[in-house]
Amino acid sequence: MIEWDDKETEKRVEKIARKIKDLRTVAGLSYREAAMLTGVAASTIQKIEAYFTVPSIATLMRLAQGFNKKASYFIDDATKPEALSMVRSENRKKVKIKPSKLSVEYLTSDTSDPQLEVAILTVGKGGKSGNKPMSHPGEEMKLCLEGRIAYILNGKEYVLNPGDCLQFKSTKPHSWRNVGPGVCQILSVCTPPAFLNVLTDSHAYEDGREDSSGLTKGQKK
Repeated sequence: MIEWDDKETEKRVEKIARKIKDLRTVAGLSYREAAMLTGVAASTIQKIEAYFTVPSIATLMRLAQGFNKKASYFIDDATKPEALSMVRSENRKKVKIKPSKLSVEYLTSDTSDPQLEVAILTVGKGGKSGNKPMSHPGEEMKLCLEGRIAYILNGKEYVLNPGDCLQFKSTKPHSWRNVGPGVCQILSVCTPPAFLNVLTDSHAYEDGREDSSGLTKGQKK
């Protein structure tokens, strides 16, 4: 454990370590699973939580992205998040991933330390996930609202029609494709919130990612 001459600094570092540990344990993640989610080595996470090392800014940014937090979350003195968040329909965050013909419309907010990610997924005709199955820590639920979509888990295909619901552990290799004649729409629930990060990171879609401003990431200055 690092010994500090400045007790105030020591308290701040310990608070950051506790927040990281709380995020990991609440999500039910091992060090290895947290490393898969964040891109930070399992040994580094373990040392941070044990107060044996101080995370760099780059490490905090990777942890924040993996756990769907703002980087300021770890430094902010406010330890108790808001217990309630309301998102008006006109204020929903929307993201488009063109290669998959996918539009993600978030029903939840990232301002109140959420443990769930709830979104409406709209997939155009012929849309599908990337070239390789996804696998990451967590759990998901998919409710088909419109059209037909197939989820492939461990090589087995499950076709959902309107009203059908599928729940699975996200550690199972999985992918999806629109198998209907037109657009399909799905209510998606994920925990921990990681859907968009996993999708874009696993399939290298950054160049085709578009947010509600209508600009792809590569077009923004």
